[in-house]
Amino acid sequence: MNFATFTRKSNLLKKRLEKVHGSVLSTEASSKESPLSDIQIRRLTCWKNEIDNTISEFNDLVNRFTDTETPSGLQDDELLVKLREEMLDLCVDANCIISALLPMANVKPDYLAGTLGENPLPRSSVRLPKLELPQFSGEPIKWMHYYNAFDVTIHKNQVLSSVEKFQYLLSSLRGEALQLVSGLPITGENYKIAWDLLHQRYHNVRKLVSLHVSKILDMPPVMNGSLSSIRSFLSTYFENTQALSAFQYDITQENILLLSILIRKLDFETRKRFEDTRGVNHELPAVSDLINFLEAECVHFEDAIIDGRRTVKGPQIRINKTALITTTTGNFCAFCRDPSHAIYSCSAFKDKSPQERKVIVGEKKWCYNCLGTSHTVKSCNSSRRCNRCAKRHHSLLHLNVNSSSSLNNRPGTAAANAQLPSLSISGKSQPELTTEKHFVGLSSSKPNTSILLATTLIRLTTPSGFSHVVRGILDSASQCSIISERCAQVLNVTRRRVNNEINGLSQSHVKCNGLTFLSLSSVGGKVLAYSHPMMILQNITSNLPLATISPEVKEKMKSFVLADPTFDVPSPVDVLIGADLFPHVFTGIRCFLGENYPLALGTIFGFVLMGSTPITPVSEINHKPSVA
Repeated sequence: MNFATFTRKSNLLKKRLEKVHGSVLSTEASSKESPLSDIQIRRLTCWKNEIDNTISEFNDLVNRFTDTETPSGLQDDELLVKLREEMLDLCVDANCIISALLPMANVKPDYLAGTLGENPLPRSSVRLPKLELPQFSGEPIKWMHYYNAFDVTIHKNQVLSSVEKFQYLLSSLRGEALQLVSGLPITGENYKIAWDLLHQRYHNVRKLVSLHVSKILDMPPVMNGSLSSIRSFLSTYFENTQALSAFQYDITQENILLLSILIRKLDFETRKRFEDTRGVNHELPAVSDLINFLEAECVHFEDAIIDGRRTVKGPQIRINKTALITTTTGNFCAFCRDPSHAIYSCSAFKDKSPQERKVIVGEKKWCYNCLGTSHTVKSCNSSRRCNRCAKRHHSLLHLNVNSSSSLNNRPGTAAANAQLPSLSISGKSQPELTTEKHFVGLSSSKPNTSILLATTLIRLTTPSGFSHVVRGILDSASQCSIISERCAQVLNVTRRRVNNEINGLSQSHVKCNGLTFLSLSSVGGKVLAYSHPMMILQNITSNLPLATISPEVKEKMKSFVLADPTFDVPSPVDVLIGADLFPHVFTGIRCFLGENYPLALGTIFGFVLMGSTPITPVSEINHKPSVA
């Protein structure tokens, strides 16, 4: 029998079944208005027999076709599956309606023999929507969802016959899973064989547990503490831990390893908020504490959003071309928030040194000329000037030149009377950004010693997922992070053109080769920042350290996990971590190695060394200052 003949005969059987189904629906509608007559009951019995005969003929037709012919392609397979589904839907729906209208003893068909219990459950008169079974194509991670849904709705359904269950099973399978059982003839006995084959192939507990554990290990990290990121994190957690619990593997109780994994997935700000909720508590938190905190964070986010929009109440926000400025109304001290006096009369502010006052004004982005909080010095309308030097700054911010000079001339400094270097970025289309950069390596005044700068190994990852481990330096005085041109070419980064200049010592200009965005993490996977802006320069500095460090230093660090295991060997530096990331690097651990030895500082990368250090005498000959 070819496929065309099979299709033609099947459509004839389908039309017969559709006609009977329509008659049954009409009888059901009339039964709601008046009880069924004897003639209607007999008609229902005849229609039931007609349905039994039609479905039996269809099953025989399918078996004859599958025994003699193989569908010629994917389109024939889809037509066969669709026809099976339509015939089965008509049969089951009509039988269910007849079973509700007639006594069960009068309508028990031959092909249902042995499948119904002595006390079948009554059928509800409520018309439920069409049941949509989940599809399964052989993906192991989706097996349990499919298995649970099919087992409850079809496999354990006593109203359905084994043949009908087999039809539903075939209609819900795709791909590899369908190929596994499609060769079996559609009979009641073969349904159990097909179900056992699927269970044997895909119900591998060890494999499924390993897959769910891997999903937890590879959970997407929380980025920037956003609501969508936390929701995705929690959904993945609950999906996989509940699946493991179904296999009798509850990993959420007193599991310090799981807790460590989850905390490492959080960004710095979210971790900090979690620790703030615990207060001064040195006991190890439970996994449930962390999950409850994240759920509470989601609730707070959602409660803060009114009508789906984020709203901000309070001080008025005004935006200009270069800065976001917050203006407030009322007269009060911007430093101590006391409404009884202005900032220039504030004793707490005046008690600080001019240098400290200038730093506070700069950090708060106040006006250097009038100390106003609503604008910068560029847009200040005040005509007043410093009453000491007549320059455009407030008298409280005037610096004593003599005291500054004496500070630079103190004995023991690296370079006497040397102006601190600065790094600034300027451009026509960018707001002015000045970056102070104290990045100098000089010989110490003591013999056979040098100043060691903090170097570390850093993993840089592009948005496309390509990563590379490079050697970097930590610089708290630079307001931007930088990579070298060589590093940019190795990573094949996508760069943006920026009309900027980098200003170094004595206002010397360095050309910027562009801007790119990279993710930074430790070699072990501890994330420092995602998609962080990085400036590209031709070079950052010469090889560091400038001299070979004494082996005694490395001997003292044998028991430490080093951020840069080659800190004592002069090597290239391809990345600079500036002040934009510098505060998030350190863990607060400090280790004193001894007099004239560098200080070991704990970071997320490991321990870095910084400060005066002994060197081998032979290297002192060529030891010259290095300035980036």
